[in-house]
Amino acid sequence: MEQQILNPARLNAKPNCISTSAISSQAISQNPVSLMTGTELRQRYATSIALLADYAPDKQVTYCEDWKKCLYGNTPSLQLVAEVFGKDVAETWLEIQLFELSEFLVCKEKLSVAQISQTARMIFSVLPHYRLTEFMLFVQRLKWGEYGKFYGAVDPMTILHSLKTFDAHKDPSLGVDEWFDTNGNRRYSESDVIVPNDAPPRPSKGHYWQSGLNPMWVDFI
Repeated sequence: MEQQILNPARLNAKPNCISTSAISSQAISQNPVSLMTGTELRQRYATSIALLADYAPDKQVTYCEDWKKCLYGNTPSLQLVAEVFGKDVAETWLEIQLFELSEFLVCKEKLSVAQISQTARMIFSVLPHYRLTEFMLFVQRLKWGEYGKFYGAVDPMTILHSLKTFDAHKDPSLGVDEWFDTNGNRRYSESDVIVPNDAPPRPSKGHYWQSGLNPMWVDFI
């Protein structure tokens, strides 16, 4: 595990102070559902600095041009970054994203370093499976005002609430508690049933998928 990481104190510097490199043409796979492995991550990034540069805030717009690749592309998760480079690196990456978000929002009171640090730790503890590009997509949608506006101050609770909303509706083609597994199969909740990709979104938690001659979502009640 690499020991050299960015110091969280660097949050006091401008986000673009991190030297950036060109985004690799292989950074996001064409595979609709894929997840980078530890071996791939080590081969692509020799140091944590290189990783943080490739997923710096100023790359958000480029990565988020295709939301499906953000959610299902061959990019590293927070947990994978923690396993390869250390938990501090994963949390520092979140801190950098949050700091840039705070600076972007037109509010008199910005997030303090302590608020940024605690918010990053909370996000990592609950959503370690999130891809870096997945969180970048959330930040981009938040900047567009999809989850409301900030008035007067940047509030960590509002950010976390917005993230909860994003998590529930990040893929508009899916319904309630639907998800894609690593093989690209569409599933829902804890069920082993595979839902056809052309099926309509699941209406509610009370619906299950009925296969056969008349495939459809059926309400339990």
